[in-house]
Amino acid sequence: MSPAYRIPRPTIALLIWIWVVGSITSTDGKLVKRMDSSRKFAIIIEDIKFASYRVLDVIPGVNGSSETVSYKDVYGMMVDVEVGTPPQEVTLRLSGGSSTWIPRNINFGAPDGFNTSQRCRRVCSLIESYGGYIQNRSVTWEKVPKLLKPEEHVSLSHAIDSYEGYYLSDTLFWGGPARKSPSQAYSYTIDDFVFLAADEFNSTGELGLGLLDFTGELDGFGGKEFLRRIAERRIFEGYSMSTPAMGFSVYYDAYDVNSSEITFSTVDINKYQLPMVTYDWPPQKLVTGGGVMTASVGFSRNGTLKTVLNNQPTIISLGQPTIGLPAQLLNTILKSVNAVESKEKDGLWSIECEKIKDMDLSLDIRFEGLNITLTAEDFMVKVPKPSNILQEEGEDKEEEDDCRIFLESSEQNNDYGVATIYLGIPFLRKAYVWMDYQNNQTSIAKSKQRVTNSTLIPIGSDGIFYTFGDQKYGSPDEEVRPLARPSDYESGTSIYNYIFEKPSMKMIIGATIAGAAVLTAVGVLVLVVLVGSRAEIPQLPPVPELEGAERCELNADHGWSEVVGSEGGKSEGSDDGEN
Repeated sequence: MSPAYRIPRPTIALLIWIWVVGSITSTDGKLVKRMDSSRKFAIIIEDIKFASYRVLDVIPGVNGSSETVSYKDVYGMMVDVEVGTPPQEVTLRLSGGSSTWIPRNINFGAPDGFNTSQRCRRVCSLIESYGGYIQNRSVTWEKVPKLLKPEEHVSLSHAIDSYEGYYLSDTLFWGGPARKSPSQAYSYTIDDFVFLAADEFNSTGELGLGLLDFTGELDGFGGKEFLRRIAERRIFEGYSMSTPAMGFSVYYDAYDVNSSEITFSTVDINKYQLPMVTYDWPPQKLVTGGGVMTASVGFSRNGTLKTVLNNQPTIISLGQPTIGLPAQLLNTILKSVNAVESKEKDGLWSIECEKIKDMDLSLDIRFEGLNITLTAEDFMVKVPKPSNILQEEGEDKEEEDDCRIFLESSEQNNDYGVATIYLGIPFLRKAYVWMDYQNNQTSIAKSKQRVTNSTLIPIGSDGIFYTFGDQKYGSPDEEVRPLARPSDYESGTSIYNYIFEKPSMKMIIGATIAGAAVLTAVGVLVLVVLVGSRAEIPQLPPVPELEGAERCELNADHGWSEVVGSEGGKSEGSDDGEN
């Protein structure tokens, strides 16, 4: 090599050292900032359980007779909270007004026994299966009525029980028993208790963004209109964050009920794994307009792929106990495991529980850039039989060792005609879902399990991308490229493909090599100028481009993207539940 092109070795080492140290420092800094858990802006609902509570039951008189006044037990979702000074633990019913959160309109005290109507079948299955989904908090039917005493009743109530009243400005009250009438009960109140997923969700139809409401009911006004009214009343002023996003996240821990949570206006970055895939929806477009996400589902047995269905219209159904599949795929799975249908031929299938633990079976739900795998244990669960179902004479006793298969045909459900796959609680046991109605986005990631600590990041009104792109939470490498607009998008709608990736080791090494090559080339040019050599500088090869994120498009009314959260903050000894 000619002296004109020789660079002192210390100079090269110094340049590379400066570049690498600068890169590593900035990367670590981003992760540390994103792990900051000092701020918690959301209302968290933890330790969700299913229990009974007592309500007043008035039966009108007939032919001049007086009315009959009594109490009846109904069922709903409960959480234990500490209130008062000194703190006293009471049971809070997740509700608003007079109706419960999940489920509603289920009459368990009917004289003719258990309600087995078609409408009740799926919702009642949620009740039967709830103990099965949370193994360590199993609830038997004999114990349910004793979980909540009438004199310890706690609930939420609207100041004005009308949709034209004050939305979500509720009163939390609790107290002792009534002396003469319920109105004379000694109680404490907390006014203007902001509670998002309350009574309104029961009367809200399709919420849009590729999911249904908690009850699956399709009547009532749409979720977008509901949230618009919320925004008009500025009910979020009570939060510490001035402009939070109108949305909430759902996390069901499949193994530990104490880790399950619903958070409002925040995501818990300890509860999911990267990547997180985000769907962008056209503004003000409900599910019925075709705004369903696209997913593929594959069924494997003993390591062999049996069936795969690609590009299926898919909806996430938060309150459903089952996963709905096309009949073709459902029949393949049921035949493969020798499932037995119930005697009523109502679409409920079971299998011997002993067979499940040795069953090599998987159901893969594949989104763009994300794969969530369910095993047999995720949707085959032993459930207790309701105690108020009487066995008829001559009827064979049902095998106690049978487990319910929480799969059903999506083709039999008129409620879900817009999709061929709907993903209920078995899917949510393995997925973390964030729903942002303000920015028309739905985010999905693979959840971690047995994680008891939380790191909540408040999502601002601009959405999850801008929140994680903000300097105070770290500034991940980003690439923003417009997607081709599908033909049915409304005029003027802008959809973007956001790619946020935490730098991997391959990316860091590649960037280091590329950076070193650039700095070396610059150093050569500087030295040549200083030495004054007139020798012709050889043509350097172009710096190799780093491998970027692949551009993808989906056959549905959305774009897709990935957004980082954090893998930090995991408690010692916790299991992230990867399968």
